[in-house]
Amino acid sequence: MMLLNQTLVRFSSGSLEKVSYSNTVQTPLVGPLITAIKKAAPSQLALEQTVTYTLTIGNAGNCDAEVIVYDTLPAGLSFIPNSVLRDGSPIPGSKPATGIALGTIAVGTAVQLVFQAIMIAIPESLSFANQAHIAYRFTTQEGRAVAEAVQSNQVTTAIVPFQLHAYGQLSSPVTYAGDVLNYDIVLKNEGVEPIGQVTVHIPLPPGFTFVPGSVIINDVHTAWIDPDAGIPIGTIASGSTVTIRVSLRLNGTAAASKVTIQSVVDYTVNGQEQRMRTNTSEVAVIAPVVSVTLSANRAIAPVGSIIAYDAVVVNGSSFAVDAVLTDLLPPGTVLVPDSVIIDGVPRKGASLTNGISLGTLRAGAHTTIAYQVLIQQSAARVGLPPLANHARITYTFRLPDGRIVEQYTLSNAVVTQLASPILSVVAAAHPAEFVMGESVSFTFTITNEGNWDADTALFRSPYPPGFQLQDTRVNGKTRSGFPVNQGLPLGVISPGSSVRARYFVFVAELEDGEQNEVATRCIARYSFTYEGDSYTGECASNELLLSVDDYDE
Repeated sequence: MMLLNQTLVRFSSGSLEKVSYSNTVQTPLVGPLITAIKKAAPSQLALEQTVTYTLTIGNAGNCDAEVIVYDTLPAGLSFIPNSVLRDGSPIPGSKPATGIALGTIAVGTAVQLVFQAIMIAIPESLSFANQAHIAYRFTTQEGRAVAEAVQSNQVTTAIVPFQLHAYGQLSSPVTYAGDVLNYDIVLKNEGVEPIGQVTVHIPLPPGFTFVPGSVIINDVHTAWIDPDAGIPIGTIASGSTVTIRVSLRLNGTAAASKVTIQSVVDYTVNGQEQRMRTNTSEVAVIAPVVSVTLSANRAIAPVGSIIAYDAVVVNGSSFAVDAVLTDLLPPGTVLVPDSVIIDGVPRKGASLTNGISLGTLRAGAHTTIAYQVLIQQSAARVGLPPLANHARITYTFRLPDGRIVEQYTLSNAVVTQLASPILSVVAAAHPAEFVMGESVSFTFTITNEGNWDADTALFRSPYPPGFQLQDTRVNGKTRSGFPVNQGLPLGVISPGSSVRARYFVFVAELEDGEQNEVATRCIARYSFTYEGDSYTGECASNELLLSVDDYDE
């Protein structure tokens, strides 16, 4: 580069004007020519948004220069540490406010400097104006050190005048079936303009429902709000905060082991509809996989026999649970003493009244509980309803947030059909009193209401001296007698059949004042065989209480 200089002289002689030029003097121009072009992206900022500044610094002179860049950010912007890049390479620890040394920029080259800032406050001017100061030094050919500075162009970034901050948080990061979680939402108007027509929508993952009447706005219970239709907030003034709480229930198993909840906020500013989303809140669904499978050794069993059950408990979870096995006895049965065996080890004296404690079941554990029950006579009812049995596992586990949860699961139903005769004995007498010298007719109707043959004998109560039993008959056929101790054989009574036994009692004599009433009752004792095993039972008739009249005709 050359600096050209020439002198001229103007003169006049009379009316004549002349110009005289000197020779041209050429002076070499030595030094850097530093240029700085600044850009900002984006051109419009919102609160908590990041702006990226790019400076392109070039040297169009004829001398290298040592360059330092100074850039003081306007109020409302905060420099992001370690965001400075020189031609794509980071410059750790450097800060634009205290100067960023770029080193030597050679003649004809350029350096690109990038750094970022975040908006932390909205300025009253609703814009940010920023300009960089570039200081540089160079040495002349004569050895003189020269320091100079240039300014970059000024960049202006517009500011969004409204800013709604929305944050959501769950009361726990874990949940389980039946649990209730609180979901809190904080809305803050951090802008300079009011925000109107604010409505919060909370889309729920599958399995979750809102607890009715649980909405609380700024500590005020607003039970009338239906969260499914959105939570109306109205207008939020500049600088104001609104807190919302609503309760969520996990009614069943969620669709995934981890679910995300995120709210949507609709609002209006200056007549324009806006929409934003809160942060996401993730919750882990703890769903223990504890199962119990029940089986029995026989599908059909006679009353009075023993059924052997096996209950297999499996903890398919990835964590341990404490378990108790309950509801093991079907109605009409009792536990066979000392029959409980857990994983092959007998548990003497175990009772099923309060369940069987299985202790801690580790993840993936299998436990087998074997036990036996005796079918009592009380299980034999009209129609012989089958024995339906199932087992219940009640288990507890600890959530990562410290809560202890109790849940239960039921086994499959095991149904055992009953095989048994069911006898009923109905007694009748005529007349309804004993009179000396006369007879009373007693009739007993024995019916088998069960589903199995019953080999039956009838046993009667004894009568006092002077009472004579006569004319015993079974289904109209005369029998030789009806001894008290030996009973009256009735033969096999098939299901749905009846046998009628009848006899007379003649009052031959009475001892005065000794007998005012005489009771009569019969008991039907029966036996039957099922799969080679014999079983017995009995059934008592109604009691007949007849008065004794000792008058003579």
